[in-house]
Amino acid sequence: MKNKMNLLVLSLVVAMGLFVYLTVHHYAVQLGMNGPGLCNVNAALNCDAAAVSSYAEIFKIPIAVLGLCFNFIMLVVVLFKKMDWTDESEIQNGFVKIMFASASVISLALGLISLFQIHVVCPFCLGTYIFTFINTYLVWSIFSPAQFGIDVFTRQSNIFTGAAILVLAWFVSGMIQDNYGLNEMKKIAPEKVALWQNSQNVYSFSDVGLVQNPEAKITLIEFADFKCTHCKMASQSLHNFMQGHTNVKFIFKSFPLDGTCNSQISQAGDGTRCKMATWALCAEQNGQKGWDVHKYYFDNQESLFSVSDMKETNMALAQSLNLNYDVVEKCSESVDTYETIKKMVAEAKDAKVEGTPTIFLNGKKLEYGHFPQVLRTAIETIK
Repeated sequence: MKNKMNLLVLSLVVAMGLFVYLTVHHYAVQLGMNGPGLCNVNAALNCDAAAVSSYAEIFKIPIAVLGLCFNFIMLVVVLFKKMDWTDESEIQNGFVKIMFASASVISLALGLISLFQIHVVCPFCLGTYIFTFINTYLVWSIFSPAQFGIDVFTRQSNIFTGAAILVLAWFVSGMIQDNYGLNEMKKIAPEKVALWQNSQNVYSFSDVGLVQNPEAKITLIEFADFKCTHCKMASQSLHNFMQGHTNVKFIFKSFPLDGTCNSQISQAGDGTRCKMATWALCAEQNGQKGWDVHKYYFDNQESLFSVSDMKETNMALAQSLNLNYDVVEKCSESVDTYETIKKMVAEAKDAKVEGTPTIFLNGKKLEYGHFPQVLRTAIETIK
């Protein structure tokens, strides 16, 4: 019994560690940043899709925060029992068993939702499910004998324990959101969505660009430049968002801030922004690696600021992505490719795009559209 109790304490601490990680990740994604990388292995094994899905929160409190507070309060209960600081009670034992059994059922449900609704596996979420099952087994072994009558739910100490979990989760969630300005963003989101809904300016766009989920009915358009710092943040945010929204067609349209290929920009640059735009298009046409090039340029944006000739960079990029450099380079210099850039620029001009990033949802400009809270709120209004 003593060994099981020690194991339960250790297991609860590990579970809390996993939930701390997932809490940090959740808010990082909400802020439009890439979450910690350990949880994002590939498209099938990643936490981003879970973090941006509608299942990530209950009554606007993240599941991760609820899990963290549940395990913390239960750890306190277990330590009180371990130290004999509480009276042995069959009613209390029944309450603790029911709490952990409920947590296991919820974990199973979340796991099934992840597999069959979101279509990904969140590795750290999976870890929390496993430890919840282990903790449930240990609790049912240790907290005996137990009573499961109505008294379990009416006993004052049990009501206090259950309420403590919810109050602590509400407090922790509110504190984090206030600290990082997320509550302010939640206030802004309805205003921006209302402006979007009431806008009379509806623009038509082609599918020219990099496209995700081409058959989806909801269309999200981004005009961006690979050397625009705000566009980098937007790319991370939109990537995270798209992981959990296969019902949205996303089209990335290059709007290079360089007069060399963009008639809307008065001053000509060194041509690297144009080269990056054409290379992303041609990598998609000649190997379906356009999104990989897109990710590489934004991930390495800081180091590319000082690059004035993209040849060496693109040769290394082609090798890493198993692309034929000569084929993609020839394509990137072709008249047809530059005509494609001109077409995207013309669409931007017609839609009165004045800077990057600029987001359109179903043909209407959506201000702050690269923030998940704003985008999610807008999409929820679409029937």
